[in-house]
Order: sequence, then structure tokens, then C-alpha cells
Amino acid sequence: MEENKRKAASLPRRAWRRLKRLLADPRGEQRNFRYYRKLVKLVPELGSYNWTGAMDHLAKRAQELGCGDLGAYYRLLRDDEQELTRLQSNFTLKGSHFFRGDDWDFFGERCLPELKDREKLRVWCAGCSSGQEAWSLIMALLDHVPLERIEVLATDYNDELLDKCRAGAYFNMHLHEVPERYRRYIDYGPKRFTIKPELRSVVRVENLNLLTDPYPAGFDVILCRNVLKFFSAEVIARLQKRLAASLTPGGYLFLSEDDGHRSAERIEKPAQLGLEEIDGRCIYRRLT
Repeated sequence: MEENKRKAASLPRRAWRRLKRLLADPRGEQRNFRYYRKLVKLVPELGSYNWTGAMDHLAKRAQELGCGDLGAYYRLLRDDEQELTRLQSNFTLKGSHFFRGDDWDFFGERCLPELKDREKLRVWCAGCSSGQEAWSLIMALLDHVPLERIEVLATDYNDELLDKCRAGAYFNMHLHEVPERYRRYIDYGPKRFTIKPELRSVVRVENLNLLTDPYPAGFDVILCRNVLKFFSAEVIARLQKRLAASLTPGGYLFLSEDDGHRSAERIEKPAQLGLEEIDGRCIYRRLT
């Protein structure tokens, strides 16, 4: 028992859950892993993700389709072109909410005073999901910068989520996530609230695959939070380098939303990328 506790303390939570399943059913888990490797051949993007997270995602989808294990899901994919296309196009992790994480006050008090006098403030929300983070960012910017000087690019690799971002409409049950002082930027409806058209007018929404597509450049702020942790360590390092290159001098890169994710998303040697870490928060400022 004590040995298991020591193992649990030394492993990420998801990896520990995977290890417990392996110990409980070694043949079943080994079989799942063999089929996972076959699935990577069908959908190469899977190989860029942290394998424990990818296997959990695939297992959940297999269960939704009534497949008992990854072997059954693999056989289904070979015969079901529609499901294979869905997996190839939409292997993204859904979920976002307004003003997620604990960096918003820091952003307004530390970062914006250095950026607010720029002629145009260019922002990229990379992995924007259904758009809540993009709208949160614009609202925070409006405390310091007029709307006509704000330009936002919101990208993701899931067209369904991008459509939701463009619409800017969310169920009223999520209204509590928006601080009272920012609700003047919202139009209310009986079931949904909608971000006001003038805010939506400054956002360009585009499909962009962080793994394979060219990156845009010249941004004063890049938010790529709760995204990199799902990839392998090698891929994380490569994407961090590319994101850093997309910043303007003095621009800020936000890579994590809270302490629980920062160990996976922290840049190991920021100075090599021309960055400095700010206040140990997984927030980086480009020096040159």
C-alpha cells in the first residue's frame, strides 16, 4: 500500500490511473495499447498527443459507439469512413468558459500597462475552442484600450467549435462566469446571451492546426492555455518555439491557466527562445 502511494505521488494523475488499470488488467491494457499504435497509423495526429490522454479520449469515444475496447473501435474505423473522417478532423479537446483561470487581474495590472499605447493591439487566441476566452480577453482589454485599436485572431482545429465562436452565443446558465462589470458587452435573450456585435466585429475566426499549419506572426499577446499539456514533450517544445516566434518584442505569451497545469506547459529554457518568465506563472515576455 505504501509503495503504491509513493508511485501515485511521483506520476501525473492520468498516468497513474493508466498504471492502475494496467496492474488490474495487464492483458487488456496491453491489447489496448497495441491497437492505439494501429490507430496512430490511421490518424497520424494522434501520435503528437500525450499518449495517456489520447488513449483516454479514444476509449471514451469507443464507449459512446458501443465498442468494448480499442480493438473494436479500430475495426469500426476501418469500415466506417464517416467516423474516420470525424476523428481525423476533430481530435480536439472541447471545453472552455469565461474568465477561466487566475491570470486576469495580473494581465490587467502587469501586462496591459506596457502594451496599451501601441497603435494596434494584436492578439491571438490559439486553441480558442468555442470562443469564451477570446471574448473574455476583449472585455479585459477594453478596460485599457478602445475597441478600434483591438484586433483578435481566434483559431482552432474543430469547425463545430469555430462556428460557436463566430456566433458568440451561450446558454444563460454560463452567465455567472462573466463578472458583473463586463455584462454591458452582452445582449440578453430568453435562453441564451450573445456577445454584442461590435465586439464580434474585431475578431477573425479561422481554422488552424497548431501541429501542421504555418503560424501567423506579429502578435502583442498570445493565449494558448490548456492546450499544450495534451501533447508529447517533444511536440510541446516545438510548439513553444513556434509560438514564441509569433510574438512582437515586448509581447506576452500565456501558456497555462493555473498551477495544476504549469509543470507540463512551462518552457524549460525560455532565454533560448528570447523570452523571460514572469513571476513564475507560465507567462512569458519576448525580449527581442
